[in-house]
Order: sequence, then C-alpha cells, then structure tokens
Amino acid sequence: MSILFRPWKTPGRLWRELCHVALGLVTGTIAFTITVVLVASTAGMLLVLPLALPLAWVMFAVGHQLASMERSRIASLLDLEILDPVDPLRKHGWFRRLWERTLSWSRWKEMIHHVVSLPLGIVSYALVFGVWCWSIAFIGLPAYVQALPDESAKFWLLEVTQGAGAVLTALVGIVGVVVVAPWVTRGVANVHRRWGSLMLGPRRDSILVETVSRLETSRSAAIDSAEAERRRIERDLHDGAQQRLVALSASLGEARMKLEGGDTEGGKALVVGAHQEAKAAMKEIRDLVRGI
Repeated sequence: MSILFRPWKTPGRLWRELCHVALGLVTGTIAFTITVVLVASTAGMLLVLPLALPLAWVMFAVGHQLASMERSRIASLLDLEILDPVDPLRKHGWFRRLWERTLSWSRWKEMIHHVVSLPLGIVSYALVFGVWCWSIAFIGLPAYVQALPDESAKFWLLEVTQGAGAVLTALVGIVGVVVVAPWVTRGVANVHRRWGSLMLGPRRDSILVETVSRLETSRSAAIDSAEAERRRIERDLHDGAQQRLVALSASLGEARMKLEGGDTEGGKALVVGAHQEAKAAMKEIRDLVRGI
C-alpha cells in the first residue's frame, strides 16, 4: 500500500511538479511563439541573404537563451541539473561563428524543443489539472448535486443523483485526489525530465568524454601531488636524517680511534655525542614515517 501514497511522502516535490506543469503552458507558449516567428522570418528572408544572416544569428542566440531559462526552470522545480551541451564558439569572425552555430546539432535540438513545448504543455496541463479538478469536483458532488438541473450530474453514459450514487462518486474523487492525481502528476513530470534531458542536455557520449577527462585531470593531479611528496621526503631524508647518520658514523670512527689510542675520556665524550646524534636521527626518521 505504501507505493500508492509514495508521492505524498515528498509533498514539496509534488507541488513543485504541479507548478512546473502550470508554468509549462505559459513558457511553452512564449517559446513556441518566439521560435516560430524567428524561424519563419529567417526562412522567408533566405532569398535576401544580407537580411537572412542577421535574423539567423538572432534566432540561434534567442533560442539558446530560452533553452538556458528552461534548464534553470527544470533544475529549480524538477530537481534535475541539465548541463549546457553547446560548446563555446571557437572560430573567429561573425560569419564563421554563425556557420558554426548552424552546424551544431545541439542548437537545432533547442529549436525543436521550443516548438514542441507548446503542444506538450497543453497536453500536460489538460491531463494533470483535469484529473485534479475532476477528482475535487467528485468529492464535493454530494454537497451541490441538488443545485444541478434535474438534481443529477451526467458523466457521459452515467447519471448520478443524490444518495448512494453521489456518495460513491465522492469516494472515487477521494481516490483520485489521494492516489491517481499525484501519480499522474509524477508521471507527467518524469516525461518532462526525460524530454528536457534529451533535447536540452548533452549526448551520453559527450557526458562520458567529459567524465573521463575529469577523471584524467584528477588522476594527473594526484600523481603530481604524490611525486611532490616523494621529492619532499627524499629531501628531508637527505638534509636531515642522512646528515645525522653521516655525522654519527664519523663520531663513532673518531671515538674508536681515541679509545684504541688510550684516550678514554675523549672516546667517552665522542660516544656520548654519537649517542645524542643517534637519538636525534631516530626522532627525525620517526617523524618522517609518521608523516608518510
């Protein structure tokens, strides 16, 4: 049973999806109108090339801005981040840049999205709010059925009058509000997510290429960091512990010579100094190992 009420577990998400569908009709109408006007104007001016080129530039620029706004709307209301698939223009000169935009399939997908947004918005709005409104109307039917002509409500081939029929219709409305309408809203929102990701986002292979590039960059950074750390350890060993061990070896050699020569006091002093050097070297080696 819990799966039936799953949309209500995140009511904030459900209301944002409702807002997305409601706004989709408005934004779809605006995007459709602007895109159709610009495409028709550009196509109509193809015979006069000097006039068609600026219109084509405006068409692609406005289409990309509309796509950016739609990506922002999807991110804020549907919790889906869609990356911009359009790469920065690389060529120099406005005509070459215009030609680069014309050859970009991502630009044309944005235009297709804007044209389809109006019929998709109409169907989505009618479906979602139709289910919600009919369900709410069914719930309140026992309260106002007497005020209807002939004190009955006609639904296609069915006629509901006051009494058991109105109560049964109200129960159907409760099921609609609690179960059917939220799931219809969630399903339509998922369609919009898939459609927006397909038409306004990068292709799957582009995402994989970017992911591999990001991993290679992080791997190179990790290798460089490890190499720098290795050089630091070698430098610390050479400048610290290694120098102390060399001094320790020299002190012990000198102490041996003094002891063999009968200079006991001098040999003892050198041994004491060598002992201190050994402890200092051990401390530095211990610090290095702890750092590693």
